[in-house]
Amino acid sequence: MRALPPLLLTALTLASVAGGPPRLPAPPTGSPLRLPFPASYRERLSRYAVVDRPGGVVRFVYVTPGALDAARRGESLPVGTTVVLETWRARRDVRGAPLLGADGHLVPDRPTGTLDVMQKSTDRPGDPRPWASARFDLASGAQLDANLADCRSCHESVAGRDHLFTGRALARFALTAQVQRRDCARPDNQLCPGDFEDSGPEPAEPR
Repeated sequence: MRALPPLLLTALTLASVAGGPPRLPAPPTGSPLRLPFPASYRERLSRYAVVDRPGGVVRFVYVTPGALDAARRGESLPVGTTVVLETWRARRDVRGAPLLGADGHLVPDRPTGTLDVMQKSTDRPGDPRPWASARFDLASGAQLDANLADCRSCHESVAGRDHLFTGRALARFALTAQVQRRDCARPDNQLCPGDFEDSGPEPAEPR
């Protein structure tokens, strides 16, 4: 009988000892996965909320259309749902102050250059981090090495609303097809009191 090659013999021995080929552990839920850049998100996704922040910051929030049926029924959003946060700088007047439109809201002028994305990766009950998140360079589509631990931790505070601060706004949009507007008096990423208690008219498309 011919002898087995040394490398094959070693592999068979290890498999026998381990009870089969080794399995790589699955990445933990909510870990910084390499999410795909949401190409053509302005055309493919539904814009459901707009938030004005101090300092002339306008945020547009988009969601995959497949999530609207679940939001309309008040159910948990399906796995694969993608939420995109697009941040713009407001237009300025001749004195440098943020410009307001006829509707009393900031007039978007140009994007800041980054895009924040959340994608639901599991629907296991009680999972503390069912969403994966990433930040992208808007021009190149490259995923940035950003530390989003604080963002994930903050979203855990609204786990009862599927980890979305705009969950109620999404439900209203799903029911009315009206983009939800919000003026937040707190800068940067500070939490806004309430959650879209008042709705406004459809905002103008950014130019």
